[in-house]
Amino acid sequence: MTLEPKKLTAEQLALGDMSPDDFREAAHRVADLSADYLDGLEGYDVLPNIGPGATRAKLPASPPAAPQPLDDILADYRSIIEPFITHWQHPMFMAYFPSVASRRGRGSWGSGCRRR
Repeated sequence: MTLEPKKLTAEQLALGDMSPDDFREAAHRVADLSADYLDGLEGYDVLPNIGPGATRAKLPASPPAAPQPLDDILADYRSIIEPFITHWQHPMFMAYFPSVASRRGRGSWGSGCRRR
């Protein structure tokens, strides 16, 4: 089965690309958000106390009709998504493998990289 590529609408094509400076600024903000998450990770429960469908209920019924400011996207991520995920990189998450993103877990990563 061959999938046909979707054609972009004129409205989508009019959006254009971000300038390199805009992209750099946005990427730095996302990197900062990621670093902040890892820095405060130990403050979250590994498994949040949330029921099925609770996150979906906080999201709009349909996607926005127009592009949204990055501030709004990041604020939604911080308040709707981040607190309510399973925090795989939490130092107390040991279900499958030790975490390598937490300060404590980095030691386990390094220990597996030594020559024998």
